[in-house]
Amino acid sequence: MGILACQPRAPPRDLLVENGFDAVNMSGGLVHWRAAGGPLTAR
Repeated sequence: MGILACQPRAPPRDLLVENGFDAVNMSGGLVHWRAAGGPLTAR
């Protein structure tokens, strides 16, 4: 939560939108990775 403390003026809505896009991108990447036969624990 250090980032939030450094940016107290950042609108929570924008942070949620950014986090939402990150989650979608990560989920999509994981699906493609699994489809390609990659291990589930890969990072």
